Amino acid sequence: MDYVSVILFYAAVILIVIFIVKTVRKRKENKEESKRHPKTDSQKELVREVIAAIERDVPNFYGATVYSSNHGNSGLVRYCSMGAGNSANSEYDYNFNAHGYFVSNEMAYILACQIADHFGGRCYGSYSSGHQDCQYYVAGPRRLALEREQKRQEELERQRIENLKHL
Repeated sequence: MDYVSVILFYAAVILIVIFIVKTVRKRKENKEESKRHPKTDSQKELVREVIAAIERDVPNFYGATVYSSNHGNSGLVRYCSMGAGNSANSEYDYNFNAHGYFVSNEMAYILACQIADHFGGRCYGSYSSGHQDCQYYVAGPRRLALEREQKRQEELERQRIENLKHL
C-alpha cells in the first residue's frame, strides 16, 4: 500500500505542475494578445476613423504603413489600393496631427494590428525601444495572395530548371 500512496502523491504533484504551467502560458498569451487591442475610448475612436477612411478611399485595399514619431510630429497612416497590373497605386494618407491625435509607438502597433485584423491581412513592423520612430506594415489580403502566387511561380520555375538538369 505504501507504493500506491507514493505513486498517487507523485501523480498529483505532476498534475498540479502541468496545471500551473498551462495557466502561466495562457496568461502570457492573453497578455500578448491584449497588446494588439485598443484600451481607451479615444484609441477605439482612432481605429474606427482610420478603418473608415481606408474603406472610403480604397475599396481594393492592398496595404498600409503606420508611421509614428515620438519627437515632434506624430506620424501618419499611408494606405493604398490595388492598381492595374497587380501593383499598388492610389496612395492616401491619414495624418494624425490633422485629425487631432498624437500616436505613440505602442498605439501605432495597435492600429496596424487592428487594420490587419479588419481587412484580413498581416501586420509586421520595426520598432525598438531605443529608437524614437517606428513603422508597422500591413499587407492586405490581395498583397498576401500575390506574394503566395509569386512564391508558387518561383517554386515551379525552380522545379522546371531542376528537371531540365536531369535530362
